[in-house]
Amino acid sequence: MEMIIAVTAGMGFLLSFYLFYFYPVMSERKGKPLSESQTYMIRELAVIVLLASAIAGSHFT
Repeated sequence: MEMIIAVTAGMGFLLSFYLFYFYPVMSERKGKPLSESQTYMIRELAVIVLLASAIAGSHFT
């Protein structure tokens, strides 16, 4: 069970990194840049995912 939670926390960290940095950059390169409010929403979601994965990862350490 601890291994599953550790893997889930790691995947959450990678997802938050993707949402915070790569998603806005890649959408801009595709010619469909996000609006400022969409960028803030995506980054807020990334921070929430990062916090959730940190809490899940530290729960069993």
